[in-house]
Amino acid sequence: MNTVSFSELLARVQPATTPATYSADITEDWLQGRSGFGGLMGALAIAALRQELAEAPGQERPLRALMTAFVGPAGAGPVSIQCKPLRSGKSVTWAQVDITQDDAICTTVTACLGGGRDSAITVEPARRPQAPAPEDCRLFPFLPGITPSFTRHFELRWASGGMPMSGSAESQMGVWLRYRDAGEVSEAHVVALMDVLPPAVLQMFKQMKPISSLSWHLQMLEAVSAEDLGAGDGWWFVGVSTDSAANGYAQQQAVLYTFGNPETEPQLRKVVPDLGPLVGAQLELHGYGFYPALQARGRGDALVCDFGGGLPSTNATFVTSTLLRCKAPASKQPQTVT
Repeated sequence: MNTVSFSELLARVQPATTPATYSADITEDWLQGRSGFGGLMGALAIAALRQELAEAPGQERPLRALMTAFVGPAGAGPVSIQCKPLRSGKSVTWAQVDITQDDAICTTVTACLGGGRDSAITVEPARRPQAPAPEDCRLFPFLPGITPSFTRHFELRWASGGMPMSGSAESQMGVWLRYRDAGEVSEAHVVALMDVLPPAVLQMFKQMKPISSLSWHLQMLEAVSAEDLGAGDGWWFVGVSTDSAANGYAQQQAVLYTFGNPETEPQLRKVVPDLGPLVGAQLELHGYGFYPALQARGRGDALVCDFGGGLPSTNATFVTSTLLRCKAPASKQPQTVT
């Protein structure tokens, strides 16, 4: 099977001959069962809407909310995307986007885009759940004919909760995920990430069951920044919790965190060597939550090791999200690493 990257599918969203209408393709490698992956459908809608709104560069209103209803399946092949701006006020733009295939409605999306506004109220979001580094978590394998076709395009690593169909008693999970071939990551890429994971209750089953999303509501309080898109070698973290499940339906909440999310402080667990003279010694700092650049956290232009006793700092080298290296400065005084 030939595969197509997510960025290439977005690039194929092109204006059609009918006003406010766009054409796009769904390829077999992006199917979830007999229908296109739900995150892809939402992303195609946003990609078409951005073209329809034709906002000036730098003047785009960030996506604030996306309400998506999966009315019917959209199989592999061409789809038509109809955009209908509903209202554009001083701060907020509302629009509706319908995706059809063979004249049948497949997906309908209502989008809210809004510019930032001055406010005296700030409530910090909940901290990201602590989790091992991605490379220390269980890899979710792509199994042709068993796992959904679209999952071949993502690397998924389970940090907490059970794997799908594992018979787990849990109904929550935390997962690291990233595109295997993302290209230049955009707002539409982030929209799709929110629908990559299976429902959290799927881990409670002991065998494969047919399951699909009926609707989802995405909210984004902050615009996605270039730092967010480029942090952590492409890794994002999703925490999912089930609110309730009964009668064959489930409701859940999911939160997407950037790799370098400011709410999560890097944790230092061990320094090697931890005994003996450290003057000029090569040190290894073991922990988790390390990432290459800390500029967004206001800590300067480089990773550094800070030492006690008024000693000078030294540059640190990023190795992995769980390992940094640095050299202790020359001194006759006892040294500690912070």
